[in-house]
Amino acid sequence: MNKKPNVQFDIVAVSQRIDTARRLLDYGKSDFAKQVLNVTRVSYWSIIKESRPPLSWIFLLAEKFDISLRWLIFGEGEIFNKRKNDV
Repeated sequence: MNKKPNVQFDIVAVSQRIDTARRLLDYGKSDFAKQVLNVTRVSYWSIIKESRPPLSWIFLLAEKFDISLRWLIFGEGEIFNKRKNDV
């Protein structure tokens, strides 16, 4: 029987990568919270500081900005997915 490798999931690191994505996309906390995530700045910052981002945020960033799910979740690979016309 083949065992899968032990993959570590670090929710604190995921929260940090979400905030890194915000900065890379050149959003302030308030604008990112309101325009992208549809929450208040206080809610956004509280969730990030407490390291409890909803899974929906991860999928939203991946879909809306073409950010790699692998990078958001595991911190591996390129931040942005390559588009066909970029190759």
